[in-house]
Amino acid sequence: MKFLDRAEVAKLTDEDRYKYERSLKVYRDDLLVMNTAREEGREEGREDGRLLERLDIAKKLIENGADTQLILSVTGLSFDELVELKASL
Repeated sequence: MKFLDRAEVAKLTDEDRYKYERSLKVYRDDLLVMNTAREEGREEGREDGRLLERLDIAKKLIENGADTQLILSVTGLSFDELVELKASL
């Protein structure tokens, strides 16, 4: 997208100025949406990484014979997540 300087914008007709300003708004809106999506993706990635870490800890605790309450307490996993993990081992 080509950005015009103030002098170029001042030379535009009212209709062309409206179209230019509208295109700038669309560009900025799109940029905001992309940046927001990128940030949300990063956060999801961090959450996924934390879940994987908790699952790894839970696996080690299971392998070492820890009881369910201890595993839940240490990892913060839900009971259903722990049951699912045990079923997959």
